[in-house]
Amino acid sequence: MRFKVSIAKLTAKFQYHYEVTRLLHFIPFAMPNFTTEDLTLFMYNEMSKPDKAGLEKELQSNWALREKLQVLKESAQRVQNMQLQSPRRQTVKAIMEYAAQSSEVSS
Repeated sequence: MRFKVSIAKLTAKFQYHYEVTRLLHFIPFAMPNFTTEDLTLFMYNEMSKPDKAGLEKELQSNWALREKLQVLKESAQRVQNMQLQSPRRQTVKAIMEYAAQSSEVSS
């Protein structure tokens, strides 16, 4: 049961990142100082205080940055409201078999 929840969360995160990436391409202006990762950290209140202050200042004057942040917030809300489904047993079996294989790691 625990494994099914993990797969469902991974699926949701993949869908979230895919959707965010797809939607952000529609906003034409680039963010010279802040990345999508920075916006995500800001959104979840995981950004350092100096970076947060700089981003808040930039948000006041940069509408494209505000739009990107809004897209991220809307996408996160959609993921939270998603009805997650358990993966097929065949999928779980394939993942478990792949994980059980040993492979050499090159340095």
